[in-house]
Formats: sequence, structure tokens, C-alpha cells
Amino acid sequence: MRTMWFSVLPILLFYHTIFLNAGDQHTPVTGVHCPPLQVEDWRFPQNARHNITGFDLVQRFSLLERPEVEKIWNSKGSVIVRLGKVSISSPTSQVFPHGLPEEITLVFTLLLRKRMVQDQVHLLQVSDEHDNSQFSLDVNGAGQTLSLRWAQGAGMWRI
Repeated sequence: MRTMWFSVLPILLFYHTIFLNAGDQHTPVTGVHCPPLQVEDWRFPQNARHNITGFDLVQRFSLLERPEVEKIWNSKGSVIVRLGKVSISSPTSQVFPHGLPEEITLVFTLLLRKRMVQDQVHLLQVSDEHDNSQFSLDVNGAGQTLSLRWAQGAGMWRI
């Protein structure tokens, strides 16, 4: 993985519907607005800024404990993590101790360096005990696409 900035302003995962199963076809949900964010029955005002607790990938991938990861702390308490050539890969049991959830929402900010625009970048990967990919997120600079792969049952979904 080439040098890049991965800004974690927060990285949160919340359970939310991403796909609809249409027969053997797995298609992304389109035309559906995400509901307002709620944590423990408390609704966040749409114009308010809160440091929301949730599923933190920086914590689950132990990025702050890795010496090769550069940490830049924001005065508001959030952190910017400069990954460089660090491979972000962990076993499913560390990231999702109860197994892969059926639904997920991923929120993050990503800033790539100009020379990376033509590269394929593997942002993160979660693998089972046999090193089979269960969840991965990749950026294809040339195609200007972000790919999310998610193992579900016997198949792999890709957006």
C-alpha cells in the first residue's frame, strides 16, 4: 500500500441495511435515505457535533498501537492516522468477535496523494482463520472506484 492519508474523524460502524437480496442477485439499495442517527434511543440533532461512540476500526485494528503508523491528534479529540505502507489486515475474531454482522454502515474520510490516483490501494481486510477474505475495502484510482467486498453465506458481495 502506498503512502496515503486516512483521516479517521470518527470511523464508525453501525448496523444498517446495505443490500437487498433479489433471488440470486445481490443488489445495492438505491433511492433510500439513511435514517437519522440514534444511539441508545437518543436522537442527535442534525446540526450538532458530537463525539459518538460506536464500532471504532482504529481501535479494532489496533492502529494506535502500531509504531509504523503516524498519529496526528486533532484539538477536538479525533485523530488522523497516516498509514503509509502499513497493511491493515486482522482476523475476523479480533474485528468482529461475534462474527460478521448482516448489515453495516461505514463512515470515513480518505485523502489519497496525487501519485496514487492511478494505483489500486487495499485499505483494509478482515480474514477468517483460513486467511479467506471476509470483508475488504479497496480503492481503484484509475477507475475512480471504491470497492467493498463482504462475505455472506457461500458468496462474496461487491459494491
